[in-house]
Amino acid sequence: MLALFKRSLLFRAGLAVTAIASLALVSMFGSTLVAWQGEGDAAAINLAGSLRMNAYRIAWHLQQGDLDLARRRDARELSERLSREALTRVMPADPEDPIAEAYAGLQSHWNRHLLPALDGSHPLENYSRGVDGFVAEVDAFVHKLQIRSEDRLARLRVTQGAVLFLTVLILFAGMFDLLTKVLSPLKDLMTATERWRQGDRGARVGYDGEDELGLLAHNFDAMADTIAEAQGQLEARVATKTKHLEQRNRALQLLYSISKRITEDASALSNLREILNILQEALNSGQVMLCFFREHGAGAYQILRSGCESGKEHCDTSDCSACLDQFAGLNQGACSFSIRDGERVIGQLAVSYGSAARIESWELELIQAVAEQIGLAAGLRRRREQEQLLALMDERTVIARELHDSLAQALSYLKLQVGRLQLLQSRGADSATLDEVTQHIQDGLNNAYRQLRELLTTFRLKTSANGLRAALAAAAAEFSERGGLPIRFEDQLGDCPLSAHEEIHCLQIAREALSNVVRHAKAHSVSVSLKHGADGAVTLVIDDDGVGLKSGHDPLQHHGMTIMRERAASVAGKLRVENREPGGTRVLLTFRPTFLSASEEV
Repeated sequence: MLALFKRSLLFRAGLAVTAIASLALVSMFGSTLVAWQGEGDAAAINLAGSLRMNAYRIAWHLQQGDLDLARRRDARELSERLSREALTRVMPADPEDPIAEAYAGLQSHWNRHLLPALDGSHPLENYSRGVDGFVAEVDAFVHKLQIRSEDRLARLRVTQGAVLFLTVLILFAGMFDLLTKVLSPLKDLMTATERWRQGDRGARVGYDGEDELGLLAHNFDAMADTIAEAQGQLEARVATKTKHLEQRNRALQLLYSISKRITEDASALSNLREILNILQEALNSGQVMLCFFREHGAGAYQILRSGCESGKEHCDTSDCSACLDQFAGLNQGACSFSIRDGERVIGQLAVSYGSAARIESWELELIQAVAEQIGLAAGLRRRREQEQLLALMDERTVIARELHDSLAQALSYLKLQVGRLQLLQSRGADSATLDEVTQHIQDGLNNAYRQLRELLTTFRLKTSANGLRAALAAAAAEFSERGGLPIRFEDQLGDCPLSAHEEIHCLQIAREALSNVVRHAKAHSVSVSLKHGADGAVTLVIDDDGVGLKSGHDPLQHHGMTIMRERAASVAGKLRVENREPGGTRVLLTFRPTFLSASEEV
């Protein structure tokens, strides 16, 4: 136990805490015991004191001649108080205890001398002569109860004073042990740690105690020796890693700068030449050359060099190997990397050594990454140009189809009518026949002009920045004003996103349907609704209350209907044109948006 006391700070601290806790428990137990023993003393003292007043009240009633009241009420009340539990509960168990003897004397005096005088067994004058003695015994009894309570409190004060003294003694001993065995070693340890933080690798604690802090100091010194031994190796490794990180940082900065310029416009000569200048500066190499090959056949068609501010150079040779060898010979050697668009080689990036004896591996990786980025940007530019060309061709195809299906048919009809008019004139036809043909020509010209205006509107048509909803609302307002009839637009599309292709075809179908209503339906009201159903399908409905479709109507003979069906097919949808009950026509377009098809494929 003594050895453990010397070796362990925790044991000593625990022992001190245990001693203080034990003393606190002793103090609390003593207080509880005194409180428990003194419980009811105050009530007993008050009750005993009330016996005096009760006895004197009986004597006063007797002097006043009220013997019945003194006997009947006051005597019975004094007897009841004298035997109450508040008095009997505080009586000591030992009958020879002074308090017990005093209580027994009170009961004896009352029962043997005063009470018999009141009930007539003794002369009534005995009560007046004995009441003072009874009161004196009551005072003596109360005094003894008070002395007992004061003795208990005195013992409690002595106990708590001893506990306080021992606690202070333990605290002083603990403070002394804390100063000598804890704070001083900790100060030495913190001093050594601070010296280590400032770079003094020779700092040691030097504390030889047997406790936990002594073990900590010993381990700290051992750790310091190990760290000092390994520091040289770590510094060398850190220097190597730092160099590699600096190289990687330079490479990342270069790639970011190049990516930014490629993103801006990879086709701009100034950007490409600036990329070459940045690469040459970052590598501290010789001249950098970029060649783009012809689409078909050998040789390059464009050459760019770093450090040259002139425009692009056109290559006149078809032997790229000889050109690269000449470039390397002029610049003390060079390395080249292919620029690829997928599997196809579209160019070459060459970097000369310049004053450097060779190019390091990380620089080669960097040049390769730059070549890949240039190839990726060139490929993206090429595919974007192809997509623009395809879009232009599709647009021209649509224009040609629209012209063929509308204006070309009208012009063919006019050509036939003009030929008929010439034939009738040559035969000397009457003026009525000639006027009829002339009216047909006039109607054909009006129809051709109307179709031309619709084609111009169609070709200029585009959805606004607010999307399809705003465009349909604007179309409803336009045809309502044109036809002089109310057109109600109901939007229930919600948050369903549509592509630009889908929006433009929905708008064109709605405009064609509204144009037919204004020209042919003789309707009084029209409704346009756009909905996104629970199954994901988008529905465009145009309803009118006009004359409806004629019996035997063939939609294939109406070029407007044909165009609407082709537009519905272009969004993979279905178009239905049918009569409504009780009257009118319904145009119904149903299709699934592109984004739903894409998510289902994923």
